[in-house]
Amino acid sequence: MIRALEDDFKKVVGISWYLWIFVVSFLLLNVNDMRKPKLAAEIAKQLRRFHQVEIPGFREPQLWNEVFKFFKKASTLKFDDSEKQRKYETISFEEVEAEVVKLKVFTLLMTCL
Repeated sequence: MIRALEDDFKKVVGISWYLWIFVVSFLLLNVNDMRKPKLAAEIAKQLRRFHQVEIPGFREPQLWNEVFKFFKKASTLKFDDSEKQRKYETISFEEVEAEVVKLKVFTLLMTCL
């Protein structure tokens, strides 16, 4: 029974329950705790295990894909309320999208540094 619960937890959360508890407790540590060599070594060991966990789905960040999907949908909206439609038409999606593209390029440059 316990083994089945462990398996279910791992399927839902993606990691074992004891690794999950370790990660949560890691978040509660302070600087003085990190000065303890044995504890720091154990944290490093567990973090290595955590980073080796296979997570289904895309490995690349999806932020920019989602932002550009939003722009595609947002730029084609139509409102029944004429006042809302008038305000909506004052938005230049081309300008906003151009700024987002600049931001994307900037963040890519920052990750290369």
